[in-house]
Amino acid sequence: MRPAIGLLGLLVVAVTTLLCAPRLADACTCMSAEGPGDAFTRAKVVFVGTVGAVNRIQDDLHETTFAVEEVFRGKPGKTAVVASRWNGGSCDYAVFTAGTRMLIYAIGDAKLYVSACSGTKPLAQAADDLAYLRHARKAKTAMIEGAVHLWSDPRQASEKVPRANVLVRARGTAYVARTGADGTYRLELPPGKYILDIVDVEPGLSTGGVPVELPEIATWARGDFSEAWNGRIRGQLRDHAGQPAANVFVRALPAGGRDPTSLDGRTYSSAHTDANGNYEIPVVPEGNYRVAVSVPFDPSFPVPSTYYPGVPTRAQARTVTMPRGGLVEHIDFALPAPERLFTLTGVVARARKLPSYPNAVVNIVNTGARRTSKDSALGDDAKFSFREVAGAVLEVHACDGPLGEGTCTDPITVTLDQDRHVTLTLPE
Repeated sequence: MRPAIGLLGLLVVAVTTLLCAPRLADACTCMSAEGPGDAFTRAKVVFVGTVGAVNRIQDDLHETTFAVEEVFRGKPGKTAVVASRWNGGSCDYAVFTAGTRMLIYAIGDAKLYVSACSGTKPLAQAADDLAYLRHARKAKTAMIEGAVHLWSDPRQASEKVPRANVLVRARGTAYVARTGADGTYRLELPPGKYILDIVDVEPGLSTGGVPVELPEIATWARGDFSEAWNGRIRGQLRDHAGQPAANVFVRALPAGGRDPTSLDGRTYSSAHTDANGNYEIPVVPEGNYRVAVSVPFDPSFPVPSTYYPGVPTRAQARTVTMPRGGLVEHIDFALPAPERLFTLTGVVARARKLPSYPNAVVNIVNTGARRTSKDSALGDDAKFSFREVAGAVLEVHACDGPLGEGTCTDPITVTLDQDRHVTLTLPE
């Protein structure tokens, strides 16, 4: 069975089968039919027939004449001509053998075609197909099949587990089915347009609203559901002046994981605050989390809608515990006042001697906070630039080799309360 397709969180994807459209080309452009219902839905004409003449039209294109015996779809007539290609490609169908009885699933309008993807097979191998087609024709029904999975860890698509005993219902009808131990279900119902809903016995996992169309009897569609725990975290953000902070990125991270200030920390789910500073983070499984927000240093920067490397931000986080399928409310934040950012540029004397010192660097340190220092390699013109530096008292010096080695300038103190330019002089 083809794996269910899902999106992170409480999302549902119904994969209603698309027509397989092989062309007379070398490459295979379709996927093999999953079963008789899938093969029937893709095909324009379905019949049982005996192979007659096989004619070679081109180097690898053949046309085969069939004596039609039993028709399940379309109007092939008493004699049908079916084209197929054989040149060793993955989508090719081998040349038919005269006298062989076949079950044909063909596409096309003016001319019928089959491929390795279509479901066409010798009648001796078609017992399951015939049982499905004859039953569906007699019962005048169509079929929906699918699976329900739970993403126990929304970050890892491979951690989907089958969800048993889930009710699948065609909305507004009496047609229902339950998933088995493997999470699969089958729903047999008349042709038509339906919306599927599912109800899980576990609180916080109900979802649905998937449209499915079954154009005629014996057609087939697939409806796969992916569930996730619908825990939610709500709160409000206000800025340093007490006003609602709009469009701020908020995320939930597993407690004990990466630091919330990390740009690449794994996130379960996230949200943005609205115009009133309110946010709601959905799809949070039970467990312990840190709710983290980040604001830029400089008010002239837009509030980041995600974490952009190079945009300086400060993070805040609060720890919360999410109950199973529950709700945590009022995780509020008061954001700190943004800091102004400035640019420090400068030049180092003895510039023309610098090519002899390829490791020459300039270093700045915030003398108040003693934050990690920042280094900048000198250009060939001995100029340097530090951009987006928070206002502070800085200690600045340069060395013509790795820091702590070679010849260094005496450190100078710079009060960075505006953009500033300085000159550093290496001793002779």
